[in-house]
Amino acid sequence: GKSGLAMLSFAVGFTDIDPFILSVLGGHFPHVSMQELTGAILIAAGSNNILKAGYTAIFGKHAVVRCVVVYLVLLGLVSIGWGFFISGTFLL
Repeated sequence: GKSGLAMLSFAVGFTDIDPFILSVLGGHFPHVSMQELTGAILIAAGSNNILKAGYTAIFGKHAVVRCVVVYLVLLGLVSIGWGFFISGTFLL
């Protein structure tokens, strides 16, 4: 259901999201609404931004790294929250 797709998209975001997004946009989910698909893409992109924040924190060498990490985490959290809101899935 909705929560399964949302959790899958969250997990996929920590890997390579391109095949997932191409699959979603390719029409491989005919019984899922456009809002749920949009939410899934946003959730995957958000968790991918959190992964990138981790990479930046580990491999970044400059003082600006902290600002970039905070920005990526905030962007990721907002994207994930917006994705859950759009898809109508709430994990409360």
